[in-house]
Amino acid sequence: MNKKYSGTWFRDCVQIIILFILLYILCSFTMTNSNKIDNIITWRKLSYKDFTIIQDLGGIKVAESNTGISYELIKDGKSIATAIFEKDKSYISAKLVPSKIDYIISHEQIHFDITELITRRLNLKFKDIKDIQVADKLFNQSLNELETMQVLYDYETNHSENHETQNKWILQIKELLKKSNKQNSN
Repeated sequence: MNKKYSGTWFRDCVQIIILFILLYILCSFTMTNSNKIDNIITWRKLSYKDFTIIQDLGGIKVAESNTGISYELIKDGKSIATAIFEKDKSYISAKLVPSKIDYIISHEQIHFDITELITRRLNLKFKDIKDIQVADKLFNQSLNELETMQVLYDYETNHSENHETQNKWILQIKELLKKSNKQNSN
């Protein structure tokens, strides 16, 4: 006897599988592995010590930041997101001229600031959400927004080479962070 399954049943199964995968990833991330925890910092001002120093980043790169957003379920089914910086996956070249270190770190700081900005926007969206599927959708949308903004930032500043545009981005992101701070406090 051939049974036909409705598209709704199949879609529900796929959503459940995706949910389990996301929960597995979330649980894996939040496990208390002290090495991993020591290498992750939440949003703050970056310093030279926050980067792994390596001899060659390949090509003309002198630094690279690995930032991201993590989120977890908290009481009453609500979610909260946090901007993170992974020290062991963020690099700065040992060949970098000392006089340029602060400037390069300020460029990398804006990458972290952009991550914080998108995280704050996500937390505003999370305020009234208790459904994990809706939270996952908002999270994925925020990751796409984050990636788009990070790529645009590097493109417009030519990876920090365009000093004038770099300074415009610094001012713009600082202003957006101030505005979002006021929105999140309401």
